[in-house]
Amino acid sequence: MGVYQEMQQKGWLNYASVSNAATSGVYGKMYELMSEVDEKTGLFKLMNTDEAIAKYLMQAEYRNTDWFDLLFKNSVSQNHSISISSGNNRSQNYASLSVMNDPGWTMQNKVQRFTGNLNSTYKIFDNLSLNIIANASFRNQKAPGTLGSTTDVVNGTVRREFDINPYSYALNTSRTLDPDEFYTRNYAPFNIMHELSSNYIDITVSDQRYQGLLTWKPMSKMEVSVLGAPSGIITHTSTPTLMTLMPCRSPSCLKAESTKRQTTLFSDGISEHH
Repeated sequence: MGVYQEMQQKGWLNYASVSNAATSGVYGKMYELMSEVDEKTGLFKLMNTDEAIAKYLMQAEYRNTDWFDLLFKNSVSQNHSISISSGNNRSQNYASLSVMNDPGWTMQNKVQRFTGNLNSTYKIFDNLSLNIIANASFRNQKAPGTLGSTTDVVNGTVRREFDINPYSYALNTSRTLDPDEFYTRNYAPFNIMHELSSNYIDITVSDQRYQGLLTWKPMSKMEVSVLGAPSGIITHTSTPTLMTLMPCRSPSCLKAESTKRQTTLFSDGISEHH
């Protein structure tokens, strides 16, 4: 905070430049409060006096917000699986089920996955057998931000950029900021907790693969096989986008408008691959 005060004294954080800046923090909020009138008292929310300014800056100086503690949490990832097998001289069977639950380390970041496998071989006759393999998995994931994944068709890699990166925010954000306050970012009110709770993407992926192999041996040195292997992947993404009219930039107005939720739009995208 002492560095900010020294910058302000040297003219770097003056009212004209900071109040109209694209992104601002403590001083931007301070100048904003100096310009807003409290409807109940009829006075400015922050008086332009040395005593009021010193008190406001002192609160920011001793705030020491631990962003890692607020944005990240301790969690336990669980994996459970069960399998069963049986067989005799005419058939062999194997089946397994597994469940994975990862609550995530950050807000709006969690994954659930369910997987099932089946492998059965039947000896219909001495020279005729049937092998059936089935694999199915279902994944339900929630991730911060609204940017989808991109696939590199050359290297076969899947990558996803984050328009909201909690780690980057916690690493680069000043500890003088109030986690319950809205500051200016890209000329708009921004609060990381509010952003994470209302800006996320739901991803649902269903993957199914089936294979059947029929083998016939009409003679000892001759074998005929018929193979069929259908598969399908269905991906469904849902991104709730809250659109509200914000006539002012103050936290009270923003919270009131967010509570009203005048218009809520859901953008859905479904893609299917075979």
